Amino acid sequence: MTPSSGKIPYLPEPLLGLEELALNFSWVWNRFCRELFREIDPTLWHLSGRNPIALLRKADPARLTQLSRDSRFMALYEQALAAASWNKSRNGTWFNQTFPHLEGKLVAYFCAEFGIHKSVPIYSGGLGVLAGDHAKAASDLGIPLVGVGLLYLKGYFDQHVNLEGWQEASEEPFDPALTPLDPVLTDEGERSLARLNLFGRTVHVGAWHMRVGRTSIYLLDTNLDENDPQDRDFTQKLYQGGHDHRLCQEWILGVGGVQVLRRLGLAPDVWHANEGHAAFMLVERVRERLAEGATLEEAVREVRNTAVFTTHTPVPAGHDVFTAHQIDQALGTSLAEMGLERRLFLSFGAHPHLPGHFHMTACGIRLSRYVNGVSQKHGQVTREAWKVLWPGRPVSRVPIGHITNGVHLSSWMSLKMMDLMDQHFGRDWIGRMHDPEVWRRVLDLDDAALWEAHMALKGFLLNFIREQARQRWRDEWREAVHLVGSGTLLSPNALTLGFARRFATYKRADLFFRDPDRLRRILTDPWRPVQIVFAGKAHPSDDEGKRMLQRV
Repeated sequence: MTPSSGKIPYLPEPLLGLEELALNFSWVWNRFCRELFREIDPTLWHLSGRNPIALLRKADPARLTQLSRDSRFMALYEQALAAASWNKSRNGTWFNQTFPHLEGKLVAYFCAEFGIHKSVPIYSGGLGVLAGDHAKAASDLGIPLVGVGLLYLKGYFDQHVNLEGWQEASEEPFDPALTPLDPVLTDEGERSLARLNLFGRTVHVGAWHMRVGRTSIYLLDTNLDENDPQDRDFTQKLYQGGHDHRLCQEWILGVGGVQVLRRLGLAPDVWHANEGHAAFMLVERVRERLAEGATLEEAVREVRNTAVFTTHTPVPAGHDVFTAHQIDQALGTSLAEMGLERRLFLSFGAHPHLPGHFHMTACGIRLSRYVNGVSQKHGQVTREAWKVLWPGRPVSRVPIGHITNGVHLSSWMSLKMMDLMDQHFGRDWIGRMHDPEVWRRVLDLDDAALWEAHMALKGFLLNFIREQARQRWRDEWREAVHLVGSGTLLSPNALTLGFARRFATYKRADLFFRDPDRLRRILTDPWRPVQIVFAGKAHPSDDEGKRMLQRV
């Protein structure tokens, strides 16, 4: 039978539920689902990049029919469907049971990146992975959250190293038809949900809907027929282009995001800007209240009372700052249409040390009631850095707090390690993670079994590295130094220290070498073999990052 979405050409009737499983990213952390899809065709599952839609589009119909008659497979299928069914309702979730009086409330979570799965490569690092984990955790807990981001069809640039050892950027657009993304349409069947004015031109904004368990994420898109070709590129690439391009992207995310949510009939009660990229969302909400007749004081107070702002980096290079001239060029007409006085707008992003600039983080802090860093130490550093907004106030009284970021355990813990936990805690241990007694028993884990699982996983990683090197030697590389430098000689028996991040300058990869004497002692200890791996990317426009990468 042909499934209803049209993304999967054929499924036998007993397995029609595979479509539902594939079209919701909850399969990413549902181990029954992952095991189920792998069982269909292990080789194809690997070659498809563990993408269930790509898998099912290529799966042999005869194999699917055979599996529909396999009692063991069907039992696993029923387990996966039961887990997916749990994600259809908030009844019985932590949030529903703890805060029943907040039924019907909604949190809007704005972020420039969302790292849900590699089949939708709209993230480049920690910010996106964090946002993805927040969306997954909100689903698990039953927190009513809607995410707003941008759809980068060309993603973040991929890295190739040429024969001279320099990085070259390449792009490989992904196909939404191979993902659970669905275009959002108006009642009239149109893609355009909002209209903005950028550089004096009308820019139409559409959206794609992505389901992540109970969480919905809307990804904004200007690649619409109604737009000029140059405007269709605004949302095509993550973190590429000059300051003008970045300014437009953030205007689309913040202002366009609010307008799209309104068009969809959503009225969030709490608005969270995750990093300064999303701060224009707060400005748009002030504008809304002013247009409704509120005074400036009333508008700012109402917006602040329902706003949360998270900042992530203590280094100035990690914050977006635009000149007043750039604001005038890109947004001048738009501000006039919106009824926002230029001086008022610039005051939202004013920084005492940067006159004539609009600082996105300053805007986020100024228009939010709750501001937090992402660790206790980062909270301290952030209070010190932003005390300039509260002149004369002691650092200890700067109203910036902190949270401690974690990870979405079901997404990041390997099946091998989960099996070990099952044996020790019982298969229901994930549902009891908040019980202190569970974690007191961690120290009772069998050391030999834990080490065996660790070494097996390390072996999987090194085998993956060697396979990647083999493919690149076959297709791209011509020099033996590339093969050696790719990690093929890494030892599974050595402590491995690695840096696998973007080589943006502010990531500070050179901290590895801050204490050369200590590093030398570590590297020359005959009883503790150590190997250091650098696998970062320097942005094509970041010359200092390239020089740092070369030094390293």
